[in-house]
Amino acid sequence: IDVAQAQAVTTGDPSVLVGVLDSGVDATHPDLATQVDKAASASCIGGVVDTSQAAWSPTTSSHGTHVAGTIAAALNGVGIAGVAPGVKVASVKVVNDDGYIYPEAAVCGFMWAATHGVDITNNSYFIDPWEFNCRNDARQRPVWQAVQRAIRYSQTMGVLNIASAGNSNVDL
Repeated sequence: IDVAQAQAVTTGDPSVLVGVLDSGVDATHPDLATQVDKAASASCIGGVVDTSQAAWSPTTSSHGTHVAGTIAAALNGVGIAGVAPGVKVASVKVVNDDGYIYPEAAVCGFMWAATHGVDITNNSYFIDPWEFNCRNDARQRPVWQAVQRAIRYSQTMGVLNIASAGNSNVDL
């Protein structure tokens, strides 16, 4: 992805805050200890905000920490360096301990990002209980609509939302 060329232009700016909507970010990890904005971090499990570090830290999955490292691991001579090590990350926990991301957590995550200074969100998950939520399915439409409203709201608040297409090689 031409990281060396990109970093020759900029390594990112600490005024940029990336919300990692995932399973939590380990703020004690040596590559992330200086990168995590604890005041902008929260858990949204169950659709209820909890700003305690214990709530937004990972418990059963290290995926969010992995993603945060890919984005912003510090240039500290230890481990790896992220694509944009100059930015800060916020842990926005939306993945529960069973590995599910339910609609209320995703909506809460986008709303949290919109109202807490997050500039960009990283979203590498699908929203349960279905892998694909179709707006033309009466059972799935409410999930699709709620998430779309939250995404649109965050966009009106200046948030750029980035989503992964997945690792399954699905032809959408």
